[in-house]
Amino acid sequence: MRAKKRISRIAYHTIVLAVGFVMIYPLLWMVMSSFKESSTIFHTAGQLLPTQPTLENYANGWKGFSHTTFATFFKNTFFVAAMGTIGSIASSILVAYGLSRLRFRLRGLLFALVLLTMMLPGQILMIPQYLWYNQLGWINTYSPLIAEFYFATQGFFVYLLMNFMDGIPKDLDEAAKIRCYFLVHEPLERLYGAAAVFEAHRKIHHQPGAEALL
Repeated sequence: MRAKKRISRIAYHTIVLAVGFVMIYPLLWMVMSSFKESSTIFHTAGQLLPTQPTLENYANGWKGFSHTTFATFFKNTFFVAAMGTIGSIASSILVAYGLSRLRFRLRGLLFALVLLTMMLPGQILMIPQYLWYNQLGWINTYSPLIAEFYFATQGFFVYLLMNFMDGIPKDLDEAAKIRCYFLVHEPLERLYGAAAVFEAHRKIHHQPGAEALL
């Protein structure tokens, strides 16, 4: 029995490793081919390891195109992501706090509208946004990629933070009074805030067709 189990276990792991290697081989080929000369990549497609490794492809790639290097791409990416994340988190916290702690007319309707923004595909907004940004003179600037995040347009973050705030006893609000949020809510919301920061950063990085608005 033990011999059969050992044989079956060895066969199982052998098959899994073989299938795993087949699945990861394209990625390995891509990485190793980046160290080959451009003119020999497809001529030596069946050869995984380069015979004469070179970093020429990385040097040429870093130069970018149209006299714009990858340093500019990284700078733009970090700037837009950082500013958008700050705006998204700050505005979402304010809106979530208002919907969670304040009671006013049409509160339910406003919350429903916030949730509806999560169901609205970004692609159908691209043309109206472009026309609007063009009228504002924002074309070829950072503003179209950043401004919208300062108006709590990310319904998921509002929903996430609002649900968490609903779970905080209101007695804590009364105890802290005027400085309630900064004394009580902010420490309790750090974990949810960290999750929201990560998600906001990811969404800003993957705005569909955002570069077309510039």
